[in-house]
Amino acid sequence: HLCSVHGCRGADDTTLTCWWDGCAQHMEKCAIVKHIQAIHLGVTYPCRRCGITFAGKRSFELHLLGCPAPKKRIEVELFERTLVFERSL
Repeated sequence: HLCSVHGCRGADDTTLTCWWDGCAQHMEKCAIVKHIQAIHLGVTYPCRRCGITFAGKRSFELHLLGCPAPKKRIEVELFERTLVFERSL
């Protein structure tokens, strides 16, 4: 949408100016979408395990791979077997 409607054209290392009302920040073309989402639209990615909030989806996804949140261990006896579940608090 941003490129087709608002005219983001050129090489990925092209410097753009954010035209959001009152902003005028300069950045590379490849950063404009993340900038608008995080700064102007307030898009965030909260971790439901530990409560840390991330502005970028990729940072959030990398965090999930090694989230240090404690896990709760649940043991359930069922039909002479013990099932063990671990989940984040």
